[in-house]
Amino acid sequence: METMRPGPQLLIERASDDVRIALEKSDTNALELVSWCLERLAKDSSEPDQVRLVLSGDFVASVRDRSENAPGASQYTIMRGSGIVGGKTIACRDGHIDVLLHAGFFMALDEGADSMDTIQLIRRTVAHEAQHVVMHQRESSFQEPPIRSLKAANLESAALAIIEEYRAELGVELELREGDARWDPLQILDDLSAGLGIAVAEYQFHLEVERLIFDVGASALVAWKSLAYQVAEERIMLGEHRSNVRATQDKRWAKLIGPHWDEFIDLLGSLGAGTAKTAPAELTSAASALAQLLDEWLLTLGFRWTDTPNGSSHFAIEQWYFEETDFLAALEHMSGQSPRS
Repeated sequence: METMRPGPQLLIERASDDVRIALEKSDTNALELVSWCLERLAKDSSEPDQVRLVLSGDFVASVRDRSENAPGASQYTIMRGSGIVGGKTIACRDGHIDVLLHAGFFMALDEGADSMDTIQLIRRTVAHEAQHVVMHQRESSFQEPPIRSLKAANLESAALAIIEEYRAELGVELELREGDARWDPLQILDDLSAGLGIAVAEYQFHLEVERLIFDVGASALVAWKSLAYQVAEERIMLGEHRSNVRATQDKRWAKLIGPHWDEFIDLLGSLGAGTAKTAPAELTSAASALAQLLDEWLLTLGFRWTDTPNGSSHFAIEQWYFEETDFLAALEHMSGQSPRS
């Protein structure tokens, strides 16, 4: 007699009674959608009984609960440039892998067009997160690098995170991409320029180098991940990558992205989706090469990060950056405060 293997568990946390009621009503699409999500996670996972689908009414709090000792956990937000985080996969200390979604997405799903768009978005998000699950379970996912210098550890961590996001995005099949908003490289540029401008302007007031590094790194990483999604999108939709003509004609693209774009595409293009078995040595090699590229890219963005002989590092803003319009606009917005001397 064949027995069914245990599947992923469902958890509802920090959610209002409205969410629980919606999930208990058999006349809504919520239960059907939850079932689809659990089945997809079971299908892609090698250990489905160790996976939990978490519907949270307070996404940020649920992420922070699971990441309290991770660097930057207390600063975690769902904002990513002009967008927000729809889902997140976290490997927990107890061995479970939690896939977090916003519980509010599952409320009041009816037969309307808006609900169908929401259902498609959730399915697409879970397909992406399922790739993270399998990478974690195969131990071919993001791993904290050995502690070396602050610079080396951060750049390699960033490289591994970008690689994982790219591989997860490759696992989202075409039918789940119907209705996708295409990645807009000019919007990525807008968000990057604004984020870096704010980081540099705020530094004139707080003068905390570690905070400057975090703020610059956060803005750059969001942009790099978004560009990786764009590369994956083009590879899936077209079978190749084609540079966006409108973006390449923008002078900011030529200055901030263009010098590294082809190498970025080549490095990512050598990798497969999260479900594709990838040798650890291949990931190590790709991450090392990408970390070197990110180091060069930071200088292009206007930030010089160098290791010092005593084992520490020095982070500096290149002088040309202080003529940039995004920095000047951010500084003017903060003009009610006085920079420290």
